[in-house]
Amino acid sequence: MTQVLAIDIGGTFIKSAIVDVTHGLPSTVSNVSRTPTAVGSEDGHKLMAQLLRIGNQAKTSAEVSAIGVITPGLLDEERGVIRYATNLHVRDLDMREQLESALNLPVGFGHDGRACALAEHLAGAAQGLDNFALMPIGTGISVGLVIDGQLPSSDGFIGEIGHANTGHSVKCECGLVGCFEAVASTASIARRYHAATGTAVDAKFVVDASARGDAVAAGIWNDALDSIAIACDWLMNTLSPEAIVFAGGLSAAGERLVAPIDERLGQRISFQRRPKLKLALLGDDAGILGSAALALKAADR
Repeated sequence: MTQVLAIDIGGTFIKSAIVDVTHGLPSTVSNVSRTPTAVGSEDGHKLMAQLLRIGNQAKTSAEVSAIGVITPGLLDEERGVIRYATNLHVRDLDMREQLESALNLPVGFGHDGRACALAEHLAGAAQGLDNFALMPIGTGISVGLVIDGQLPSSDGFIGEIGHANTGHSVKCECGLVGCFEAVASTASIARRYHAATGTAVDAKFVVDASARGDAVAAGIWNDALDSIAIACDWLMNTLSPEAIVFAGGLSAAGERLVAPIDERLGQRISFQRRPKLKLALLGDDAGILGSAALALKAADR
């Protein structure tokens, strides 16, 4: 049996699981652990301490042959370094070297959006597609691209679509105003509702409340949908993907996400290839499975 430790670092939780890859990448994973992400120190020592605890616990419970770690942010994937991650508040963190040195295991390292795209390409909604965009919408937003069957990285800078301007006036945590992520991420949807009403909720509550006729929730949800549609328009006109696959926490909205985006996108089409809008089949497991795929590659180095 070949087992790897897969770690998916998010702005809110670190998800981890031991994945059996004896017969390649599975389509489901069980026993996923969630740990609140430690943020707040730019050198990342709190985050690294968490990852080392997770790694050491896994080594005591299973015969782990490699580790996969995926993270948001601007990355140097070749060197295994997080250059900058807004939601993690870290800069220039040599994550792979520290993990390999401390845990004595090979570590596969990569971007969360690209890893999710890889997983969906291998075992999910994008099987058989050579051109698609995978858009995880969670605490942050990025996009993983498969173009002509390849996963481009552009030195780690590709895919940070969450910090492109969609024309609104909301300030983003990165310091800019108008970022896509500042109105359409699950964190920002919840944060905006809290600011408007004084009630602390999650994004699911806002989506549900919008359907019930809550005017504040409807306004916030429509702002998010408008920004997502603009982002899909960019992808459609720039890359002409066969499909755009929604992943991350907001994808749980299902047709309440897909249908209004499809309607908005349809109003923007003249000659372009219209991408099919799909929900990730791997759901919340996409990151873990993408991380496992990177670990499997690392084990073969």
